[in-house]
Amino acid sequence: MNTSEKELISPTQNVEQNISTPVSVIPTGIHTPKSTKKNKSSNTLLTKPKRSLVNRLLITVLPSVLFPLVIASGFAINFTDRQGKEVAVEKILRTLTTTSEATQNWIDDIFDLGSIIDTNPFVLDAIFSGERKAKSENLGQKSFNEIEKAYNQTKLLEPEKVQQLNNYLQALARSEDLQDILITEKHGYNVAYSSITPYFVQSAKPWWHFGKNKKIVEGNIDESKKTVTFEFLKSINEKKLGGFLGITRIRTSIDTLNEQVFRYLASELSGSLAVQLISTQSGKAITQFNAGDFESLPEIIGGEPLFRAVNVFVKTLT
Repeated sequence: MNTSEKELISPTQNVEQNISTPVSVIPTGIHTPKSTKKNKSSNTLLTKPKRSLVNRLLITVLPSVLFPLVIASGFAINFTDRQGKEVAVEKILRTLTTTSEATQNWIDDIFDLGSIIDTNPFVLDAIFSGERKAKSENLGQKSFNEIEKAYNQTKLLEPEKVQQLNNYLQALARSEDLQDILITEKHGYNVAYSSITPYFVQSAKPWWHFGKNKKIVEGNIDESKKTVTFEFLKSINEKKLGGFLGITRIRTSIDTLNEQVFRYLASELSGSLAVQLISTQSGKAITQFNAGDFESLPEIIGGEPLFRAVNVFVKTLT
């Protein structure tokens, strides 16, 4: 590790946390530390140092946009020269693990929902039918403005064929407390949605290319409205049906994550202990969990110095 733990978590009077560079990692589980016995082979000096449990837990489960950090009584995972540090470490690590489990489950649940949508035969039928329509109208040879004008009313390839599918997506979004669900075919044209979109051609938007052939979560912060929205992007791939077929986008607010994490942390938080989720893209805290409540878009506890330290720490481990 290029940055030592001491550099990252040196004692201060007002320790807090920050992060700003995107962390491009899909979540992985929390792992228990492996044996620290040295490899006696001639390649020992070339092996990558093993991470401590503290370091593993600091890089918890939120992918690409969030990074959890715990602050308690003015210190950030810093237990050097403190009485009862073993008890404090145990409590902090337990809280980090709990936060990891809550966020991982939240992410998994939404992507699982995306998989259910992708494999729905009505969805696949709509994709293939829409693709045939796009080909028959030679949309690939037309300009963005021409296509948008032609499909300006409903923003759908075949609105008359997907009404029931749209109704299904609307009901699903309501029941799962989602903002919206959108499905495109492989060229980025809208096939079905839970609510109408501003544009018909999604391939003209950066998010569509982010989600092509991969699974990713993107976070968007609107400070003026004090809101945070997450976009879950999942490519639809079926090798037996031709490979890449399109993209499913599911959008949800931070509220669903906050509620789930808070339920998990209810028995963990007490006194001055707090947990902040910090955006690695914007360098802003998106939620702070305290004993008894939580707050969206709070000030980061720790300020710019800690933000820079954590940012460097994240880079060394990803």
